[in-house]
Amino acid sequence: MRVLALAFALSSFTFCFMADASTVADFSGNKGSGTPNITIGYQFHGFKDSEFQGESEVLRWLKELETKARGCLWTELGLRLKLQRAYIAKPIDQLKEEIENWTKGGGTVDPFKALYYLKKFFDRRYNTDIVCLITKKPLYDTKTANYFGFAIHQTLCETEVPMLLTYDKEKVNETGHEFCLFIRDSIKNFKFFDWWKKTRVEKKKYFDECNRYILDSTRGLTLPILVDSPLAEV
Repeated sequence: MRVLALAFALSSFTFCFMADASTVADFSGNKGSGTPNITIGYQFHGFKDSEFQGESEVLRWLKELETKARGCLWTELGLRLKLQRAYIAKPIDQLKEEIENWTKGGGTVDPFKALYYLKKFFDRRYNTDIVCLITKKPLYDTKTANYFGFAIHQTLCETEVPMLLTYDKEKVNETGHEFCLFIRDSIKNFKFFDWWKKTRVEKKKYFDECNRYILDSTRGLTLPILVDSPLAEV
């Protein structure tokens, strides 16, 4: 496990691994940048470490997912956005235990309950714009909720937005499309027709406060990192 600390510089940020971090990383948002960044932290549950080595199937799936989502966002919002990976990690033990309690004995969890828990859990711990918990099987009953994933919060660029995604290597395009819609609908008070009345400048301004990665050392900073240098944008 490594302790992660980051600092932002306008529209880009730099990774540095530290043995003992004790500060909160700063960020400057998207003001003045050309194409707005949305930072995303990925937490994979139920995967082996070996599935993230080299050009693995899982990492190829993730890249295709991001590419599909980015293209879809251009269509849905009329604005080009960068999807910037902040980290690729496993859940820390506390979260892992909670997930395993939800699914004990083949059980499922109410997706609303799961997302509210994640919202509270991640608040000020590893604040990216979006955090995705990715599992090999849905945590919830898919008869009453979307197989590909679930999201409810509309706080993008204000506070971190938790999302659930299901890993299915055969359905990456469908999952990427749903991911796109989750991002779109996480915009505060998003209404499709009202959004398309905005000018490009007005649309871009909404994302001024996105592009964040805040790590609070007082509330848990250590992440089980799966990929040493996940920094990438599509």
